[in-house]
Amino acid sequence: MSKKKLIALLVLIILAAGSVAFIKFYFNVKPEEIRVGPLARVRGNDIAPIKIVEFMDFSCPPCAMGSKYLKAQIQENPGLIRLEMKYFPLRMNENFAISARYAECAARQGKFWQYHDILVEEQAKWKKYMDPQTVFESYAKRSKLNIKQLDACLQDKTVFQNIVELKEEGEMLGVSSTPTYFINGKKIVGLKSLDEEISSLLKVHSGK
Repeated sequence: MSKKKLIALLVLIILAAGSVAFIKFYFNVKPEEIRVGPLARVRGNDIAPIKIVEFMDFSCPPCAMGSKYLKAQIQENPGLIRLEMKYFPLRMNENFAISARYAECAARQGKFWQYHDILVEEQAKWKKYMDPQTVFESYAKRSKLNIKQLDACLQDKTVFQNIVELKEEGEMLGVSSTPTYFINGKKIVGLKSLDEEISSLLKVHSGK
């Protein structure tokens, strides 16, 4: 490699490292938490030995409990777990999928996990409303979403179609209830089984 090419490569590496540092400083979040598109629904280390795919309905209480459990496990075991969340609304129409639509629109602004965590933490509150849209809009402001972009996104038919496709994917894999997890390809249903499987794998991979 010529000297000029070597210098150019070093400059690119420095710029890339600087970009990552800037993202961490400016947004005060991990780079993987400002992903957009499908990757926005991924949390944790991409090369983690424990890979989880979660099918959930935001209105399902056991789903909320499972989400809190997984968030804690990822925080307590950095680098060991990769979680991908997929929508599986139990009642599939545009009305009942509204929480998933708001979450997906947050994902398209790189704010999926911020919005997801609010939905999970405050599930008992927003589930009381026949029409929780006003509450969801307040969560959008808390998540610092661009409201004009959000409004346009909520009208985008591809958002609902994406949710439908993810649910159909789950059905093809045999998902019929929530929460359902696939951990390194193994189907797990229910919180007790989830905890047992995660605990067993962490013993293998954490060395504890």
